Amino acid sequence: WAKPTSSRTTNNTFGDPDGARVASGHHGMDSWWYRPIVPWNSPGSMTGSCHATPGSPDWRGGLRSRAVTVEQERVGDVAVIRLDDGKANALGFDILDGLLGALDDAADAKAVCIVGRPGRFSAGFDLSVMRSDRMVELMTKGSDLALRLVEHPTPVVLGVTGHALAMGAVLLMTADWRVGGAGDFKLGLNEVRIGLFVPGFAVDLADYRLSRRHLNEAVQLAEVYDPQGALAAGFLDEVVDLDAVAATAVERATAWATDLDPGAFARTREIVRGPLLDKLRTSLGR
Repeated sequence: WAKPTSSRTTNNTFGDPDGARVASGHHGMDSWWYRPIVPWNSPGSMTGSCHATPGSPDWRGGLRSRAVTVEQERVGDVAVIRLDDGKANALGFDILDGLLGALDDAADAKAVCIVGRPGRFSAGFDLSVMRSDRMVELMTKGSDLALRLVEHPTPVVLGVTGHALAMGAVLLMTADWRVGGAGDFKLGLNEVRIGLFVPGFAVDLADYRLSRRHLNEAVQLAEVYDPQGALAAGFLDEVVDLDAVAATAVERATAWATDLDPGAFARTREIVRGPLLDKLRTSLGR
């Protein structure tokens, strides 16, 4: 990797031992939804700060806090954004702000590549926030990220380094190319299996990006796929050895940054995805 050109280190508060407090949702004409992956009963505030370095836990008020880093590197003309909270890469304000800021910093790049941590791409929204009075604010920021990726004027490549469920799977449907890692990973929209409905925003993306043959299975029947199944369904575009995901994703992004005309790509993006963006903004009430 090249030397990082920017680093955004923020804080995330984990109240459960496995850091698996995640949720998914949709804001607008439909209701957002949320549900824990594992039981979570820790008391205390869901906000606060932490001065722990990445990977070193800091206990405050009975809660364990871990610094979160969203780090951007430049590899040639590609902005490589790496996401690692040391846990499930739950999407809280810290990570979402870091990702949105990294996209701002990447404005002059010719392609963007977002890579998760080993074993985890993202398991969805951070449940600690979803259970607070900032739930709608978080979901709005999450949809901001999805829209930014859908309309991004340069190629967007994802290095899907493991599990991607709920909002994590929604993000897979925003990118131009998704490189998945082989392994015992779960990917998909699992909402109906856990008593939740899939909102219009996610359905619009699924209708655009997933295989027509798998659309009903993936959305209505809430099928959760392994990487090869996700490849067939349309959540992924290729599957490689897990330790090759990041390098392969950067390689794909570099090729398109080199071979594609930026102006022609941006104009074609507007033409191809303009109708989708109109549908998404309508579903989101924007």
